[in-house]
Order: sequence, then C-alpha cells, then structure tokens
Amino acid sequence: MAKTIRAKRSSKRRPLKTPRKQSLKAMISEEIRKSHDSFFKLNFSQIEVIKDFIDHFFPNELRDYLDKDSLTLDTTDYITKALRAFYSDIVWRINLMGKPIILALLFEHKSKPEKYIHFQLDDYIKSIQKRDIRNDKPLTLVLPIVIYHGKEKWPQRSILDNFEGIPKVFHKYISQFEYIFINLSDIPDEIIQKLEAISVLRCVFLALKHGRDSEYIETHFPEFFTFFEENPHLQEILEAMIVYLTQNAELREENIETIITQNISPKIKSKVMTLYEQLILKGAKEGREVGIEEGKEIGKEIGNAGGQYEKAVQVVTKGWQRRLSIDILTYLSGLSESEVLRIVAEIEKEKK
Repeated sequence: MAKTIRAKRSSKRRPLKTPRKQSLKAMISEEIRKSHDSFFKLNFSQIEVIKDFIDHFFPNELRDYLDKDSLTLDTTDYITKALRAFYSDIVWRINLMGKPIILALLFEHKSKPEKYIHFQLDDYIKSIQKRDIRNDKPLTLVLPIVIYHGKEKWPQRSILDNFEGIPKVFHKYISQFEYIFINLSDIPDEIIQKLEAISVLRCVFLALKHGRDSEYIETHFPEFFTFFEENPHLQEILEAMIVYLTQNAELREENIETIITQNISPKIKSKVMTLYEQLILKGAKEGREVGIEEGKEIGKEIGNAGGQYEKAVQVVTKGWQRRLSIDILTYLSGLSESEVLRIVAEIEKEKK
C-alpha cells in the first residue's frame, strides 16, 4: 500500500528533485547556523574569554564600573523558540557598584545585516525582565552586545532610523536604547593580534572573522591554535576550533597536513594532527553513511532493468545528479575511480 501511495505522488509531482534540493539547502543552512552558534556558545561560556572581551573591547566609560571577579555564567534559558534562530543565549551576571546586573552577549550569526536588530534585542531584554517581574525581583539592567562577522557592511543605526519622516516631537514616545556593536570586519587583524598569543578570544575572533576564507586559514593556520600551548586543559576548545575551521572553509587536506607538520609548534603538533585526522576519518565515515542511504534510493529508482555495468552507470549518473562525491560513487557503483571519472566527464560534456 505504501508503494501505491508513493507511485501516485510521483506521477502527480514529476520533478521530485526540486523539493529535495530545497530541503538539502535548508539543511545545509541550518548546519552552518548551528556551527556558528555552538562555536560561539562554547567559547563565550569561558570566563577568561569574557574578561578579555571586557578588557579590550568594552566601552571605556563602562569598563571601570564592572567587577570582573564577580562574573558568573547565568545558565537560565531566557530564549524562546521564536528567538533561538537569532541568539546564542549567553548571559553573564556581573556586579555593578555592588549591585547585580546582567551582561547579555547576543550573537547575530546571519551573514547579512539585520535591519530591525533593535526589535530583536528588545524581545530578548523583555524576556529577562519579564522573568524578574514574575519572580517579584528588581528589574535587571541588560547590556546587549552584538558580535557580527558577516561579509556585508553593517552600519550601526539608531532605532529612530526605522521611523523616517516622523516629526521630532514624537521621538520621545519611541522606546530607545543602544547596544554594544562589535563588527569584526571593521576591526583590523593587528588590533585582534594585540591580545596575548595564549588568548582564546584572540583565536576565536580571528576564526569568526576569516572562517569562510580558506586561503587565509591555510596561510595563518597555526595562529588559530596558539592558545593551546599554555592551556593544554582546553582540549574541548581546540577540538571546536578544528571542527569550525574545517566545516566553514573548503580546506585542501594535503595542505593542512603539511602546515600542521611544518608550521605548528612542536609543543602541540601531535595533538592537533591527531584531532585533525580523527575529524577527517569521522567525516569520511559520515559521508559514506549518507552515500549508502542515497544508494538505496538510487537502487529503488533503477530497479532490475539492464545488465550489471548498465546499472553501475545509472548509479553514477543518478548519484552525480544528487551531487555525491567521486569517492562515494566509486564505492556505490563498484567501478574503478578512473571509470567513474570518465562517466562523469561524459555527463558534463552532454550538458554543454
């Protein structure tokens, strides 16, 4: 019965590939968002990162009021499902003149500017203060901090810019506040590199700023791991850095292995290489598993028609249309890599 239903759907919606591609695109976009989000959360949950941030990137007029020794990570989940796509939900409590306040570190991990960022931040601030009201506590002062690492220009705007043409006399009725805005694209590398080499924040900011630039990452690869030399206990951060860099940039495997062997400090070289190799093996395994599932679907489409070689050619043809790698196609079809490459070349030639 399930086969009959599937057949009817196929006949009515002939081009099945379009929704599949859209779904795949959405999945990739979600994975990229999760990559930025998890990388930021892990690093900005480290107290030394927050202290470094306050020392080097916090407004001077506010810094002297803060007691860094009182910093405490607030693990309360203030973010609703509706807001989770915009924020990483990192909140630190700190004493201000002997009174508790909240520093809310908000991370915008879109690749383009957000026109209505004030309204998103306001939702976040209100969610914290509503909890205060429900618990009959004094309202918390929230300092929103936006760290942006997209490619497009994002000039910081006033909330009044969203109300063009409204006479000035009405401005006092518009809820207004400012936010601390860190645009990594506008911060020269020289400024970031002034932080100590062992600073996690230094390495994290460089990774966020250049995370999609494979040429930069390959050229400066050792600089992303200097923090680990004096902090061997931060293995989780080291693993996250390797994963983040390899997920967000198309790195050439042979180049990275050479860089690690020749340029990484001897003190941490073996550890970095071991983790990198484990990552490559894990990625290959996951890719193989995805390929097997794709292969099952391709097998159903092909059926029992034709001889063994004809089936193998169809596997390569359909697999290539699904953007499977040469390695996976070789595995699924049982053909040699050179034969798979020849078939793929023919497919591409026919497109022209």
